[in-house]
Amino acid sequence: MNDWPDFSFLPGTLDAFRALASTPDPVIVVTNQSGVGRGVLSASALEDIHERMVGAVTSSGGRIDAVIHCPHPPAISCACRKPEPGMFFSLASRFGVSLAQ
Repeated sequence: MNDWPDFSFLPGTLDAFRALASTPDPVIVVTNQSGVGRGVLSASALEDIHERMVGAVTSSGGRIDAVIHCPHPPAISCACRKPEPGMFFSLASRFGVSLAQ
């Protein structure tokens, strides 16, 4: 996926975002996007996709409080690429969430 027209929500996703919007918990999208690190997807194109995704979720009655991504390809060892916990630690600190609970 390199552009918004290539993007699609899986069935039930917008319903899930609507349900999450009624909770007090932060709603966060955490994603690996190695296309950025491999040079197949520009950071600005990814930002556009994320902004449109947030807009679509909001328009459907849902909420996304943050989107965070790891741009590194799998060949690069980093702390942020899922399943590593780096992005989760960063978000826990930012949103005051206890990962132990």
